[in-house]
Amino acid sequence: MSETPHRSDRLSQGPDLLFCYGTLQFDDVLKGLLGRIPQRTPASAPGYRTAALEGRVYPGLVVRACAVWQ
Repeated sequence: MSETPHRSDRLSQGPDLLFCYGTLQFDDVLKGLLGRIPQRTPASAPGYRTAALEGRVYPGLVVRACAVWQ
């Protein structure tokens, strides 16, 4: 059985980068989860949109229906 690389290994650009949206953009939430408020830079996720997730109280990122992939 071959070992599958961890998602963070394939998707992360560095160990200190985190893409946040929704409530993770609030200082109080970040402070509660991380114990600190990290430096932030605006970012986007082209080809994705936020959407309500069934059975969840928080949104998720889903592929935008009209996304054009190259």
